[in-house]
Amino acid sequence: MDKEKNLLRSCLRTLEILEALSCGKELGVTEIGKYTNLHKSTVYRFLDTLEHKGYVTQNAETGKYKLSFKILNLGFNLISNMDIRTVARPFMEDLARKTGETVYLTMIDAGQIIYIDKVNFTENLQTFHKVGDKNFVHCTASGKAQAAFLPEEEFDYIIQKWGLPKQTKNTITDIDVLKKQLDKVKALGYAIDNRESEDDVMCVASPIFDYTGNVVASLSISGPITRINLEKINRDYSQLILKAAADISRELGCLDPRKYIRK
Repeated sequence: MDKEKNLLRSCLRTLEILEALSCGKELGVTEIGKYTNLHKSTVYRFLDTLEHKGYVTQNAETGKYKLSFKILNLGFNLISNMDIRTVARPFMEDLARKTGETVYLTMIDAGQIIYIDKVNFTENLQTFHKVGDKNFVHCTASGKAQAAFLPEEEFDYIIQKWGLPKQTKNTITDIDVLKKQLDKVKALGYAIDNRESEDDVMCVASPIFDYTGNVVASLSISGPITRINLEKINRDYSQLILKAAADISRELGCLDPRKYIRK
């Protein structure tokens, strides 16, 4: 009952109208009002808003409404993102075999990175995150690899929501320093976590782009500082991660992922 008090009635009404129209037929305001138990004047206001945002269209002859194809984009985008795991898996396995380290696939969700897949072929190798774990954007290679290519307003939202909490002595907590590093990431095409999230772990990551050229995920190689250092990352792992991420991007329909990198 307490949870219901926190629900936005306007959101519920919007969803009810969308559900009514999901029958696939054109419906008039009166029909929608009966389905949702809303007054016609209220239904009109909600429909005007949904039409303004492009989610419903009105038949000029009948005055009735139906869902637009834009509503399908929400589902298509989700399906497309979920397919990333299937597309990326063989490239992740190849990287894991070549490096002997843990390879992660991550996405940004609600302003944090979420680990959506992981490959590790070494049984006695310590792994640092499991699928479903979340972490901060500013202190992870995976987060920075994606943040560098986000629209400015989306990046600002992440920083405003989560800040720059200090995880280790190496964590970047100055926004100007972080932005300079993201500029470098955009130029090189890969990001490094130099013990910024965990004291004894280093990581390198590269962004993955979809067919629209938007960054949708990142691919990373992660391991302990006993095996990974900056020289090894810049000399070897950076090239491996760049190629694998670019190959995945091409599989997702991005014909030239390197054009988004200012190299």
